[in-house]
This record gives sequence, structure tokens and C-alpha cells, in this order.
Amino acid sequence: MELGIGRGVLGMLACMLALPLCGYAAGQGASAPLPEMRSVAGEVVHKNGYTFVLYRDIEYLGAGVEWGKADLYLPASFASATNQTFPVVMEIHGGGWVEGDKAGYLSESLAWELTKAGYALFSINYKLMVQADKKSGTPKQIAWPENFYDCKSALRFLRKYSGELHIQPGKIAVMGESAGGHLALLVGYTAEDGRLNRGGLYTEQSNAVAAVVNLYGITDVYRWGAESFFDETTINPAMELCLATPLSHVSGRTPPTLTFHGDADKCVPVSQGRRLHKLLDQYAVENEFVEVKGAWHAFPVIPHAANAQTDCVPVLLDFLGRHLK
Repeated sequence: MELGIGRGVLGMLACMLALPLCGYAAGQGASAPLPEMRSVAGEVVHKNGYTFVLYRDIEYLGAGVEWGKADLYLPASFASATNQTFPVVMEIHGGGWVEGDKAGYLSESLAWELTKAGYALFSINYKLMVQADKKSGTPKQIAWPENFYDCKSALRFLRKYSGELHIQPGKIAVMGESAGGHLALLVGYTAEDGRLNRGGLYTEQSNAVAAVVNLYGITDVYRWGAESFFDETTINPAMELCLATPLSHVSGRTPPTLTFHGDADKCVPVSQGRRLHKLLDQYAVENEFVEVKGAWHAFPVIPHAANAQTDCVPVLLDFLGRHLK
């Protein structure tokens, strides 16, 4: 079944015609159109015992930007009551800033649980780094800071088109895993940093988020992944590493943060999460650090072999409930 979001009315099209994602949020009146987006169609999805509404490949960076797409997941109730609005989590996939996709298992399984609990999820792709390949002669092409600006653009896009997307612009959390956790922390921690808010689109919109969820993200790029943030053309590598390190941006105004990290993580050391937790405590920032016993890198929040069958969902939903609902 395909759905077109339009003026609070559910469009069910037997001909499977894709309609633009448009409409209004209850109490907000009509919203501006989405000229940057191509038409997308929604569908009610039943998968692994979960039911949700899914809109794929929303072009949040405008038409023609290959990597600038996002998937919007809405609770199943939207299919029968399209005047609803939802608090939203913006999800940033991992992959060492080199690979990964918005529709990967970590993002999708997160969407299952969040939509079941009444949240929307906006899962984004962003510019990826190209690694050097001597055989083909391909040079290294860093994605920084464009990858970060893409994430900022996605956040502002949610606010600019909150009515059309049926989300609540004052209730946005940002979340990510591994490299995506690093970007999520940076997005959340730089809402008032003029140096890092000039790039990207929709710059008239607020950069603030209500909360940050970090799954085994990189908190200090001096110690992990430094080579992803400068190349031979970079004028001041030390400055770029400082800007790209979430620890550099912690202050008393940092938003509430929840971190999950496995004590058996052989990729991103658990010390990265511990150092962030300690610094947030020093600044009296509300935060929780969950060190998952026996968990490897890249584990989902639902029970899984990678997290030793630990169910992280109750802690996540409790945290989001306090800051988004």
C-alpha cells in the first residue's frame, strides 16, 4: 500500500502513483512546499513483527545530490490518522566515515522500536570519504567537513519542513553509531558554534537539539581516525582535528547525552565513551553512560549476539521519554 501525505489526509492510490510529501501539522496551518524534494511515496510496512509507515529517499540536500537522501519512518498509527505529529530522532549511520547506508540493519532495527513507541525516525545518508587506491590511481578524498555540514543540513531540513514531515520541531534528538555517533555528538554539541554552523543548507533554522544518543561513537579524533580529517591540501590539520573532536565542544550548555559502549569493543576503544562521560560529569551535563558487558563494536539496541543479547531499548526509551515527550 502506498501513502501520499497531503493536507492531513491519507492518500491511498491504487495506481501506485508517487505523491509529494506535503501537508500540515495539527495547529500549524499550511506549510511551504518542498521544492528541493522529488516526489516520494509512502508505504505501510510489515516486517519482523513490526508495522510502520516508510517514506524512502527524501532528497534533503536537493535534487541531484546522490548521497543527500533520507528515509522517514512514522508510527503505524499515521496510516489512519494523518493529522498527527511526532517527536523525532535523526539517525546517522556509521562506517568509519567511508561506508554505510541509511537503510542498514542498525538504523532499520532502531526504527522498528522507535515507531512502535510513538517516535518518528529520520535516517540520513551523507557524503563519504574516498580512500586512496594505488592500483587505480584514486587519491584520498576526505569528506570532512562536508559530511558534518550534511548532518547539519538534515537537522535544519527537519525544522524547515516539520509540517510536511509531521514531526515536532521542538522535539528533535540526534543519534548515531560509531562514525555516526561521532557526527551526532558534533551536531548536538555545536548548536551555538559559529565556526561550524556556517556550512550547509537552511542556515536560517535553529541548530539546537533536545538530546544526543551516542552508540560507541568516536569522541576524540586525535586518538581514533585522525587521518579522515585532513589531507595534503589542509592548511591547519591541528585546527581541523580540534573542530572535529566532540570533547572539544563540551560545555555547561551541552544537551543531555546517552552513551552506549561495549567493554569488548576492539574497534573503537571503550575509553572513548568513558572519557566523554567523565568530562560531561565535570561540566554537570545530564548524561548516562551504559557500558554493555561483553558487547562488540557495531551492536544494535535490540538483543543481538554483538551485544551479548542485551536489550538496550528500555534505557533508550526512558531517556528519550524524558527529553522528547
